[in-house]
Amino acid sequence: MSKPHEIVKTGMPLAAFFRRYPDDAAAEKQWESWRWRRGPQCPHCESHNVAGVRERRPMPYRCRDCRRHFSVMSHTVMHASKLGSQTWLLALFLILSNSKGKSSVQLAADLGISQKSAWHVGHRLRKALADGSLPGFEGPVECDETFIGGRAKNMHASKRRERIHGRGAVDKTPVVGVRDRASGKVTARPTADTASDTLTGIVADTTRPGSTVFTDGDRGYDPLKEMGYLHAKVMHSVGEYVRGPVSTNGIENYWSHLKRTYVGTYHWMSDDHLHRYIEEHSFRYNRRDRHVTDRMAEAAAMMERRRLPWRELVAWWRLEGPRRGHYRHRLSRGAQAPAGTAQRPAWHLNPTRPHAKSQQSISTLGRRQAAPSSPPSPSRPAAARTPNQTPASYPILASHVSSHPSLALSGHLPRAGGGCAPSTLTAGAMAGCWSQRSATGLRPR
Repeated sequence: MSKPHEIVKTGMPLAAFFRRYPDDAAAEKQWESWRWRRGPQCPHCESHNVAGVRERRPMPYRCRDCRRHFSVMSHTVMHASKLGSQTWLLALFLILSNSKGKSSVQLAADLGISQKSAWHVGHRLRKALADGSLPGFEGPVECDETFIGGRAKNMHASKRRERIHGRGAVDKTPVVGVRDRASGKVTARPTADTASDTLTGIVADTTRPGSTVFTDGDRGYDPLKEMGYLHAKVMHSVGEYVRGPVSTNGIENYWSHLKRTYVGTYHWMSDDHLHRYIEEHSFRYNRRDRHVTDRMAEAAAMMERRRLPWRELVAWWRLEGPRRGHYRHRLSRGAQAPAGTAQRPAWHLNPTRPHAKSQQSISTLGRRQAAPSSPPSPSRPAAARTPNQTPASYPILASHVSSHPSLALSGHLPRAGGGCAPSTLTAGAMAGCWSQRSATGLRPR
């Protein structure tokens, strides 16, 4: 059967999707049937002694044992999401039904949300598609590596001379894959290099000892014979691609599909998120002969206990300069920063109201304690001070305060040598920052 007929056979029209799931209620029932085979189960204590909430507030179910509310999205990749069940189901359908994936821009247009939200939704679903178990192939298997990155011919001549100095690994990320001929399944992962220990280690993790391994002429696979594998290779360097059963055409076919996904859909994959794109592609490739509804059901079963918060996705603790202060101010409320990072300053709370975290209490504190801690300079009284003037004792650059007044409120301003540090901003300077934000029409977050 031809490839177009296979896609029609294993796919589902978009119109049929909306006939089957016309609203959030129908989509939520589908999510529940996939996740809970024996009825609703509390994700906190795993009890089946649950009761429905009449008004569905704050959540549609309540556990009688631990007395906590939950929904079908709790403790999954959809945890704490404000998007409806139909939106999540449609996003999963679009990603799994398209053989080359779905970009965040197109996904945003199809779902009616922002590109930023669509990018987060896509990566949360890709995290659910990751199979953490080792396959244990019995062989024969094909092993090969490829390199993900920009093409040299698409670069400017100056960039090409600067970045391309040798083999394809330069300025690219190597990806090593193993394909089992018996099942047709592939497992792939990005690596730091293509050294012999890396290549043979991946084969040992995915293939049982004594199996037959077919590779190209890379010398990094030579130790496989000493490890107990039956190793045979084809020399691509001399134009040999097939010698009886020995070939790597199967894994090369997988690389071809992956490169088309890269060039045709995503156009660029960050090294920080490359493993999720590869896991998404492997999930579709290994289940290409199954119907899309079966793929969606299996993906829904893999969402349990997998979460990808925004602060973890963007790795805000590794950002430098103003972006780091912005994300810490917006995202770190109530969150524990990783070890080795600066904690939030203590002055973000009103000392008279220890539990009041509202910005109104902070601004009130600044107006009430607007008197400077030290007497003003005789040459320049305090009243003549500009609203956003930085005190002389403040160890930061004044240009950062004037260009990013919100960073002064977050308490994480850039240092002169890079990075961020908790500020020692006085209450008077805080009030000045608020007055400048009010004058520019910006509201406190």
